[in-house]
Parts: sequence; C-alpha cells; structure tokens
Amino acid sequence: MPFALAGGQIDAYCVAEPFGAKAVTSDVGRPLFKSEELWADSLCRGLVLTEKFIEERSQDAKKFVENYKAAGRNLTKERSQVVARKYFSADEKTLKLEITRKDYDELVEKVKTNGLSDEPPTYDDFVETDF
Repeated sequence: MPFALAGGQIDAYCVAEPFGAKAVTSDVGRPLFKSEELWADSLCRGLVLTEKFIEERSQDAKKFVENYKAAGRNLTKERSQVVARKYFSADEKTLKLEITRKDYDELVEKVKTNGLSDEPPTYDDFVETDF
C-alpha cells in the first residue's frame, strides 16, 4: 500500500502497522487519525479464513490455525510487552488476545451502522474461544 500511495494509484488507506509507518517514514503519506481517535479501545486484528478455504483445503486451514495458535502461545508475556512497547506503543490491556462478546457486539453495531453488512455473523459463529 505505501507503494500504491507513492505511485498515485490510491489516495489513502487504513491498515495495521507497519504499513502506515512505512508511508510516513517514506515521506509519501501522513496519518489523518490514530485508531484511538476514531474508536477508543478498538479491536485491532482477527484471524479470518474463508468458508471456501476451510471446505476445500480443510487440512491446510487446520494446520494454519494450529500454527497461528502455537505462535501466540510462544509469544511470552515478556516478548509481547517488548514488541508492544517498541513497535505499537501498546499497554498490557491492548495485548489481551480476546474478543469479548461485548466488544464483538459493539463492532457488529458499527458494521451495521456504517452499512458494511446487514447481517454480520454472530459472536458464537465468528469468534473461536477454544484456545
């Protein structure tokens, strides 16, 4: 995305780091808002696989999720704090790897309000809680 911005293919983007910082450090973009200015304590990331991928390549999907979970378990509290402070200026609350039902309901309401989906998936259908 930083290259597309620099080349004039796009005018703006919203993305997780380090892609925002790359545009800033390359002098091709500037932040308009920080995420906390738009939504305090917003959810940042989720792992999402398409139904097609899960159905057609179920073993690959299962292995990917297993490896993703293993990487998360390998990220010790100490390592996560170093990464969070060094790269994301995040506090301990931000590092909590859980989407609560309340958080999800707030996200669903924003999705509906902004016309992104009339029927987003339910919490139970979308959030994996078996860790």
